[in-house]
Amino acid sequence: MIKILKETSADLLAIRIEGKVTGADFETLNPVLEKVIEGQKAPAAYIELLEPEKVTLGAVMEDLMNVPKYSKFRKIAIVAEKKWQDMAANFWGALMNTEIRYFAFEEKSIAMEWLGK
Repeated sequence: MIKILKETSADLLAIRIEGKVTGADFETLNPVLEKVIEGQKAPAAYIELLEPEKVTLGAVMEDLMNVPKYSKFRKIAIVAEKKWQDMAANFWGALMNTEIRYFAFEEKSIAMEWLGK
């Protein structure tokens, strides 16, 4: 499931990803994503990544189709449980030419500060 968090604003997309993620989750995410990137030159993203139970092929395809949109973010903070997610953040950052940084869950406020929030 992809949940839009209350911290989302005109220049910040804030989401939580947990449980089963399907292509249908992007029907909720995409309009909010597009609104944030259309309204700002350099928006930021805050992503809480809990251990997903399952990610469907439809979700993977939707996510890959959004890579050009993700590249418009100046910074992306990934707040996650597992250290391997730090390596994944570095991989995606190189792919998108966007500054991505990993934070542990106890560093949520530091992640927001890093984003300028």
